[in-house]
Parts: sequence; C-alpha cells; structure tokens
Amino acid sequence: LDRAVGSRAQVTSLCFHRHKYLAAGAADGRLHFYDLAGEPGPAGGAPSLLSCRADLKAPIACCAALDVAALCVALDGAGTLALYDLADDGLLGQLTNGQEGDAADDDAPDAPAS
Repeated sequence: LDRAVGSRAQVTSLCFHRHKYLAAGAADGRLHFYDLAGEPGPAGGAPSLLSCRADLKAPIACCAALDVAALCVALDGAGTLALYDLADDGLLGQLTNGQEGDAADDDAPDAPAS
C-alpha cells in the first residue's frame, strides 16, 4: 500500500470522497491526494497523484472527506486540524490546540480583568 500511494512513510489514514478522490495520511505528516476518476498514473494502474502536502508536522492520526463537498479534514498527532480543498489542491486553514508557544496567542491582547 505504501508504494501504491507514493510514500515511503507508513500510511496511517485513508479517506475517500465519493468515487473521485483518495487522501492518504502518513507517519511523516504528509498527505497525498489522488484522482481516482482520472487517467491511471505511471505505476501500473495506480491512481494519479494530484499533490503531496506537508502542512502538518506530526504523524497524521486520521483524515475524513465530506460527502457534499470536495473537502478533506486531517488531524495530526499534535492536535492540529487542517482543511483542504480537494478540487483546487489548496490548504484552506488550520486550527491548533494553542499549546507549544503558539505565536498567534502570544501576540493577542490580554483579557480585561474581572
């Protein structure tokens, strides 16, 4: 399976969006997106690789595709969620748990004292 999805790292999660897309999360934090409905890739009938994303740093714990839209949500082992547009190969955003010195939280104004 590792060779079929184009990764040397262990595949940790798979999800499908209808009959069109496959997302494979790996132990190295990468996500591979494939087109299942297009022409087969060069690897003997394997699905065609659309992109390989390295937006998450911890191993991918799980991924899920929405049924009504070509969107994929991935969760890494550090608790970061990432939302991807499968049709346009784009990262739409990330949510973190706010730990490990998140720079965005450090610059936020202090809450008023009650």
